[in-house]
Amino acid sequence: MRRCQRPCGHRCRAHHVFHFVAFLSENNVTVKAIGFGLAVGVFLDAFVVRLTLVPAVMAIIRGKFWYHPQWFDRFIPDLDIEGEQLKKSLVMAADQTVTATVGTGSSGRATLLRLPQRLDI
Repeated sequence: MRRCQRPCGHRCRAHHVFHFVAFLSENNVTVKAIGFGLAVGVFLDAFVVRLTLVPAVMAIIRGKFWYHPQWFDRFIPDLDIEGEQLKKSLVMAADQTVTATVGTGSSGRATLLRLPQRLDI
């Protein structure tokens, strides 16, 4: 598996540029125009826009680039990837001391289980 997908994407776009430039060897004027147009379009998109303009704009804007309005938050699902909500609920549940009946021992008496006050997660 490749460590970085980015160089492969640019190699693929360079391949497309050369592929479309090869259309210029055709005798048909329409095919030449289509090949030239596609080659210029892929070149501008891959090398001018994606390698220069987008990183430059991201460097200029910095934190504002990732601005997320509060009103839009209700449309985005709350994905708890790191499990922070689960950890909070486990700690809250562990803070309450619970005594539960586990079963009966060999003497016929009920065995009680007491959960700890706090779980270290």
